[in-house]
Parts: sequence; structure tokens; C-alpha cells
Amino acid sequence: MKSETFYLIEQSWKEAAQNKSPKNVFTESQLMHQVMGLFSAGSFFYTVFSPNELDVEFCSPSVKSCLGYTVEEIQTAFFWSCIHPNDLMGILAFEKEKSLFYKTLPTNKIAKYKIRYSFRMKNSAGKFIRILYQSLPIEVDSQGAVLRVLAAFTDINHLKKDEIMNLSYIGLMGESDFINVKEYSPNPIEKNPFSKREIEVLNLISRSFSNGEIADQLNISSVTVSNHRKKMLRKTKAGSTLNLVLRARDNGWI
Repeated sequence: MKSETFYLIEQSWKEAAQNKSPKNVFTESQLMHQVMGLFSAGSFFYTVFSPNELDVEFCSPSVKSCLGYTVEEIQTAFFWSCIHPNDLMGILAFEKEKSLFYKTLPTNKIAKYKIRYSFRMKNSAGKFIRILYQSLPIEVDSQGAVLRVLAAFTDINHLKKDEIMNLSYIGLMGESDFINVKEYSPNPIEKNPFSKREIEVLNLISRSFSNGEIADQLNISSVTVSNHRKKMLRKTKAGSTLNLVLRARDNGWI
């Protein structure tokens, strides 16, 4: 079942399309020049999307090497299920902002701006990776309705580790760039409150080591390990060891 956030994002797409369907027929070969010119090399895949129909018309086979999914799996409902839930409100904010930006442009300039931001997406192994999303309208009618969009999804997990999301408009064919026009932070980063030893203990806790095993590993007593555990729970008010580990991972402490 779709959440309200999914629905609102999809409505922003339909607004950009002015509830109109694509009119022209496209072929994969017609896209390749634009794809190679717009999107960086690396582990990526691209799609052609009809905003009004909420339909993925085409997905490149490279989705398999990028995320581990098949072309047939990349449909709108499945796509939503793969996005990190904490990033959805950021995507909604950016898509609404994009629709407003389009309205400020002359019709003949809408297809000259690439939209760029990143979010986390779950791959077939169940791991969330950072994806750079770049989209470009490739069919716009005389009233400025965006009927068809070319989008590329690039694995940038090795380049970006923080969770901050930034929206940019990249001008093509001589148009100006607008970089980081809007920012969204899914989980504000908290300052690490732990000592070096506490981090060592917490790393082993996250790997399901018992107090005795941690004591042996760090050459300290089990009582000391227990005290560290209790102290970390007090510092963070996490309530449980599981919440403590999840919070530490979310903030990059371990």
C-alpha cells in the first residue's frame, strides 16, 4: 500500500506533466547520445519515465550490475519500496521545488535543465547505498507540460557517506547552474559522545559479541564491559542495546 508521501510525490510529477500523456514514440538508440553526454560513467542505469502515467517505459539492463535487480522489477511501486524511508520527505520537498522551478522557465528552456540530488536505495543484497539521481525532461509540450523524463541512477556510495541531501539544477547548452538550492537532512548528525574505548566496545556489541567475548577481545574484565554498556545507554538514553547500535550506525559513530 502506498504511503501518503508516495502519493504526494507522484502528484508533484503529475503537476509537472499537467496531466498529459507523452505524444512521441522514442527508441533506445535515440537516447544514447543524451545519456552519454549527461551522465557520468560508472555503475549506473537509466530509465525513461512518463510522469502522468507514473509509468517506467524503459529501464536499461545495467540496473542488474548497479543494484542487482532485473529490468522487469523496476516499476514505480517496487522502486518506492527500495528507497530509504527517511529520505522520502526529502524527495517530496525536492520534487515540489522542481515543479515550481519549471514554472519560472520559458517553455523552450525546461528541457535545458538537469535535476540532480541523491538518496539511499536498497540493493538486492538488502544494503542501502547512496544513489545520485539525475533527470532531464526529454518531451515537453508547448504549454510546458513535462511528458517524458530521462533519468540516470549512479552508485556514488564510495564518494558520499553523509546523509545530507542537496538539490541542484544543472544548466545545459549555455544555461546557468543553480547548485545546492535546497538542502534536506533526514537524520541530523549528532556529535559522538563516546570515548575511544566505548567505541571499541560498541563495535563488538554491534557484531553480537557477549560481554565475556568482548572482555577477552579487549583484555578487560566483563564487569568493565558491562559498565561501558550501561554508561553508553545512559549517555544516549537509547533504551536498549539494539537502539544504541542503530543510533550509532545512523550517525556514523561505528
